[in-house]
Amino acid sequence: LQTKKKEDSKIDISGNDDNDEEEINKPERTSNSESQKSNDSDSITNKDMKKVILKGIAAVDPECRELIDTAHVYTESGDVYDALLNQTSAQHNNNKYFIMQLLESDGSKQYWVWFHWGRVGYKGQTSLNSCETDLMLAKKLFCDKFLDKTKNRWAERTNFEKVAGKYDYLPTDYSKIIEEKKNDNDIDDKKEVESKLDPDLQHLLTLICNIRAMEETMTELEYDATKAPLGKVTDEQIKAGYAALGKIEQHIKKKDFSSSFVEAVNNYYTKIPHFFGMRQPPMIKTIKQLKTEIKLLEALSEIGVAIRTFKKKGDVNIHPIDRHYMNMKCEISIVCADDPKYKNGFSIDIENGPQEE
Repeated sequence: LQTKKKEDSKIDISGNDDNDEEEINKPERTSNSESQKSNDSDSITNKDMKKVILKGIAAVDPECRELIDTAHVYTESGDVYDALLNQTSAQHNNNKYFIMQLLESDGSKQYWVWFHWGRVGYKGQTSLNSCETDLMLAKKLFCDKFLDKTKNRWAERTNFEKVAGKYDYLPTDYSKIIEEKKNDNDIDDKKEVESKLDPDLQHLLTLICNIRAMEETMTELEYDATKAPLGKVTDEQIKAGYAALGKIEQHIKKKDFSSSFVEAVNNYYTKIPHFFGMRQPPMIKTIKQLKTEIKLLEALSEIGVAIRTFKKKGDVNIHPIDRHYMNMKCEISIVCADDPKYKNGFSIDIENGPQEE
């Protein structure tokens, strides 16, 4: 078993792989295990976005630069060897993720197990473990690590039970990914067919369907869309988030901020990843804070529906923008500046408002 680990002399923000429970809250720099080129581990922003290549059902972690072009996530009998783990302990200022993938070479029976961990919103550290042609060894390494981090067996993850002090497992709904891949209706796809819509309407729809803009909006609510991409958050995650907020609300009303309250807050942040930078995850102790989190869950749910609508299967002979417009099932028309309808309520209020004396 050969291991390639990205290391650096700087302090790690999440501890090391063997003992990452002790989170050191200072930024660190990581280096590519192949090229030994350093990468700034400041919080991930839009400018840091890396290419995501989808081969098969799950995409290889973009941080795995060594294999992203030459390998894919291993799948066997419907089992996708890909896992996202998350753990938040607000009282200890822990807010971390752990990504695991079993990778198979595109051209040969070569296998690797990839680990990527760190503080939510930061690049963290990585470890690439070569198992050469030994698939059983790769499976064992993957399953043993899953058991170590969660105290749950990989084969029994459908009945996953969160263990105190260990990571929680955030399942991915691969059925949505399969459907999206089948439809292949990405808004950025370049099609030969031309849109029949007015250019101004095309521009408006491009803004409406801009997932990147949605991600930026969610960032304002401190949601981490890099680890739990919009449209990929499962209904179960959102339901679990609401359940945790329900418990938090009960504690707020009773002004009971005991250990069970802290547990509910930690459970919420674990199920719904948040980016707080190096700040300690805040305790949700007020109704105002609670309403902000409810707003976040509502937005996640609505955006999920919107994205599924955008990617709904349609006639391949119709331009993607036109398909999105049809899927919206509404009529949008361009209003000329001299049209009476052009004056909205705001402009009317200005015209009819108080005049200077």
